[in-house]
Amino acid sequence: MKNIFLPAVLGLFVLSASAFAVESTGELVQDQANDTKRAVVKEVHHAEEAACMDSDTKCLMRKAEHRTEEAGDSVVDKASELVNDAD
Repeated sequence: MKNIFLPAVLGLFVLSASAFAVESTGELVQDQANDTKRAVVKEVHHAEEAACMDSDTKCLMRKAEHRTEEAGDSVVDKASELVNDAD
């Protein structure tokens, strides 16, 4: 009896866990679009920093602003992905 019950319970757990991890196609596309957008913005920021001809202080301030913006965008996008995973 126990030999039949344990695999049945484990099978139900596996099936229920996989049902919650499925994202819709629209959510996957949105995740990819967010990743691409962040990558493009990051490259633009790096190019602007490389071409910075202001004083070192101004260039470092601009670099810090860019990193803060990139981190904020990343947090917002990852939070959105977590919400999509939970749905």
